[in-house]
Amino acid sequence: MNHKFIIVLLCFLSFLEVLASPPPCQLWQFKVRAHPVSDYIKKDGTQVISYKQDTYCKEKWRGADFWGHKFKTKEGYKKWVAEEIKNVLALLADLPQFFKYLPLEIFLRGDKSKISGNPASSIPVNKEIILYDDFFKSKNRSDILIHEFAHIFFSQDKKKWGNSIFQCSGWELGKFELKQKVILLIPPKKVILEDSKIGLEEDFANHFEKYFSSPKKYKGKYPECYKMMKEIIRYE
Repeated sequence: MNHKFIIVLLCFLSFLEVLASPPPCQLWQFKVRAHPVSDYIKKDGTQVISYKQDTYCKEKWRGADFWGHKFKTKEGYKKWVAEEIKNVLALLADLPQFFKYLPLEIFLRGDKSKISGNPASSIPVNKEIILYDDFFKSKNRSDILIHEFAHIFFSQDKKKWGNSIFQCSGWELGKFELKQKVILLIPPKKVILEDSKIGLEEDFANHFEKYFSSPKKYKGKYPECYKMMKEIIRYE
């Protein structure tokens, strides 16, 4: 047999093997090899006849397939390291399903924030959350993520959520600023966190964070805001 023909045939068979093999798994997935599945009955009573399950990729963390593709790189930002992505995916896996419905499109890896010690920030108009070096040094990474998601949520209807937090948190109307043509707002006498005094959005983000991170304590301390959060988020 012609040696050239044999070489071509082997190359062709190798090509067919590549086409037939399943695509490689993502870094947030692991491979489950082909295996036989015996007869079984589903919870709804449906009977499933035995079959051969093909090789497939399965997510390592709940929701990883949903979140994994949102880790991107843009000019002016650092490249994501695999371990960092895995770290964040593990945190996202513990968040309620509600967070999947928020209009977030991109996770970016920043270097250092312009604000000293700031671990993360968000750009709601671009539907982005930026995580800095300090984020990965923080112990309360889950709370930080929730806080930035709050800004994304708030941006969907600033007037509505601003009015809601104004009423339940204890803000007051101040004097009318003639030059800027705005009414100054007076923060609550007791704020949930010191930076809540910055404005309604930051106060909302702090309440949002506490609602998810320590619901029982939050409910006891801020019952009206807890009720408001429960109604607008529809989560308990």
